Amino acid sequence: MIRIITTGGTIEGLEYADESNVARYKEVSIDSFLKATRLSVDYELEAAFSKDSRFISEADRELLAVMIRKSSEEKILVTHGTLTMVKTAKFLGKLDLNKK
Repeated sequence: MIRIITTGGTIEGLEYADESNVARYKEVSIDSFLKATRLSVDYELEAAFSKDSRFISEADRELLAVMIRKSSEEKILVTHGTLTMVKTAKFLGKLDLNKK
């Protein structure tokens, strides 16, 4: 089983018009995308928060780390926008999360 933790952004069908962080929903969602692919692996979706990656804070990254630690699954996929993905990856990489 793979745990997929979502953080928002366009991959989840959200479109951000400006820095007010008010998202407009599109007709696409990661859940519908995954169902359409007919994956042969079991997965569980869980939302951490729903933000444009420009607005992800250190508190959000801490929450993400807590969720990863609490997960019983060893394999975790985090959906994340590209603009601050490296910052979040470095943050998580410094922690001893013992996950793949």
